[in-house]
Amino acid sequence: MTTIEDFFKEVSEFKDRLDRRNTETIHTDWYEETAIELFADWRSARISLKPIVAPDVIERLDQSFTDLLNESRKARSKVSKSSHALRRIENEYVRHIYPEISHRSIETGFVNSLIAELEVIQNDKYHEYMEEAIQCVQAGAHRGAVVLGWQAAMYALYKALDSHNEPIHVAYQKKFGQPPKHDITDFWSFQKMNDQKILILAEAMDIIDKSLKDLLDKERDIRNKAAHPGEFDVGPNTTKAFLEKITQLLIHLHL
Repeated sequence: MTTIEDFFKEVSEFKDRLDRRNTETIHTDWYEETAIELFADWRSARISLKPIVAPDVIERLDQSFTDLLNESRKARSKVSKSSHALRRIENEYVRHIYPEISHRSIETGFVNSLIAELEVIQNDKYHEYMEEAIQCVQAGAHRGAVVLGWQAAMYALYKALDSHNEPIHVAYQKKFGQPPKHDITDFWSFQKMNDQKILILAEAMDIIDKSLKDLLDKERDIRNKAAHPGEFDVGPNTTKAFLEKITQLLIHLHL
């Protein structure tokens, strides 16, 4: 997918091809593959649209694309039902989406690259944090984007530590020469430890290497400055570099 406009143009072209058919049912590889591709592209497009389009519009589009996908999977899919779902999608675009995006620049190369990378990350809490960070970038809320990006990084490291073969209290004792001040009884117990120790432990347990740990240590400083009052200016360039590094971490952890 290149732009929102191009995506909905593909939807319209798909509908036109279906409308030209003389059969009541259809089940071809082209039909099913196109429906699957449009559904997948919609999952990316909705990330860009959520900050500027009303939630009920997103919900209706979710339902229409789901209806289209479900119909395509039937042994004898009805052309009329697919066309109806596509017509609903076109109407939502014309009435609610095009008027908004016609005077907004939401398809920047940076946002598109983040969205593309986000697609290879599992749909877990850190995925939600990164999705919200992207929405902050689109709204110009760079401090919020940095804070949410860091939350994604920490959540991902918590998961990696929690699932590691070596018990965390044993690794902590070996690295720091003393037991943790707080009992690590469950996943959320990691919140009781400061972020710097989380990074040190992640390196000690071979979850990340020293170069990535040092890089994240620098990003931690940016996050701290962004989260507290001060003269530090979190502009678009700083935010871009920050989120790219956090995305690298998530991909490195195979999440």
